Amino acid sequence: MKVVTSVVIGLLLAFAVYAGLNKLESALVYNYYTSNKAYSQSLDNSFAELREYIKKNKISSTNSEAMQKWLEENPYTYLVVYDNYGGYFEDGWVAEGKSRSTKIETAKTTITESTDKEKDGKSGPRLTADKHINGNDRVVSFSDDDYYVYMEIYREEGFRRIMKIVELIVGFIVILGVVMAYTTSITARIADISKDVTRITSGDINADIQTSGSDEIGVLADGIDNMRYSLIERLEGEKAAWDANSRLITSMSHDIRTPLTSLVGYLDIIEGGKYESEDELHQYIQACRNKAFQLKDLSDKLFQYFLVFGGKKNPQKLEVLDGDILFQQLLTEHVAELISYGYIVTMDYEIAGRLVETDISSLRRLFDNIFSNIMKYADKRKAIKVRAITKPSEDKAQSDEFVFRVENRISHEAKQVESTQIGVMTCEKIAKDLGGKYAWSDDGELYITEFSFPVHHEVAEDEKVEGDEKEA
Repeated sequence: MKVVTSVVIGLLLAFAVYAGLNKLESALVYNYYTSNKAYSQSLDNSFAELREYIKKNKISSTNSEAMQKWLEENPYTYLVVYDNYGGYFEDGWVAEGKSRSTKIETAKTTITESTDKEKDGKSGPRLTADKHINGNDRVVSFSDDDYYVYMEIYREEGFRRIMKIVELIVGFIVILGVVMAYTTSITARIADISKDVTRITSGDINADIQTSGSDEIGVLADGIDNMRYSLIERLEGEKAAWDANSRLITSMSHDIRTPLTSLVGYLDIIEGGKYESEDELHQYIQACRNKAFQLKDLSDKLFQYFLVFGGKKNPQKLEVLDGDILFQQLLTEHVAELISYGYIVTMDYEIAGRLVETDISSLRRLFDNIFSNIMKYADKRKAIKVRAITKPSEDKAQSDEFVFRVENRISHEAKQVESTQIGVMTCEKIAKDLGGKYAWSDDGELYITEFSFPVHHEVAEDEKVEGDEKEA
């Protein structure tokens, strides 16, 4: 579109330049060719040159060849040689719209007086010199006699032709200049984008793509820059994941090596019979069993972590379900399990009649992880507070939320164990994949877990009926 615009602008500028040069041409033609003063001067010079040419070459009135040669040397000139009895020569450049015969008639109309001189059987005056001293019609002396010479000059026509060519050339240059300027700007922008892309491909991923304008090249530059941002985000995500995995491996290797070393030590004692009684043997066996379960717990956490973060992501099967029934069932199951293991639980449930869009399998895994961590680290002597509510949204453009909050005191034994945070990272990832949020806080005494999910938009019954009628 901008190419067409540049061509149109070029045409308009060319037309304006053409009009200006045409006006200049008219002014120059008038000043140097067609004004009374300029034309009279040019006519006087032409008659003087003609008289000099006739005198020098001794040309007679009937020497047409010599007269035509003079006309060739003096283009844009019309010439008639005549007297009262007729014409002897007529040739030259004729202005458009007039014929040569009219020129002769025009010349003859100026002859009105008579004398007694005769020529070729004709009577009357042959010349009236006093009437033809100035103007287009004058008396010129040839080698054979004096004759009237009628002359018209159009020297401006040569200048006009030159100016027309100049005007066309200048107009073409203007159009070409505008198009070339636009093309040069486009080429420069493409070259800038190419340089930026080269810098990026050479490793400088943070090099900005220079974007300007809203045309196709601007859109292309924006697209490349957006692709660069996406690549940066991907690389940063991969780096963050790599760093997280490295930290996890370092932490897990320490956590696994410690119980494994103890387990090997206890087994060496048992194998070497380095115990003093059966009771001491049973203690070593029990210690081995505890370390084995500790290793099993770490391997389970590791498996859950890589199930959520590693490999190809399995597509979730989202379903719209009754949030009241679903969440009440999940919480009731886990609260009952906590109570069966001797934990004190208080539950505040305030969810009623709202829908949720979720994947049941992922949601169940989230609840399993949360309450599994509570069973491992909560103090049985202190009550575990579980609360579930529906929180209205302050922004009408956003949905209400199902909010869950679990508070528990941390047991003394759990404080001695350094956590790898695998369970927390797993829960955060699951909640995010389900469109929810997950947060936690730990001050060393109180551990708080809070997570939420958006309420699914409920279609009003009358809207549903109206939609069904439209489909029908």
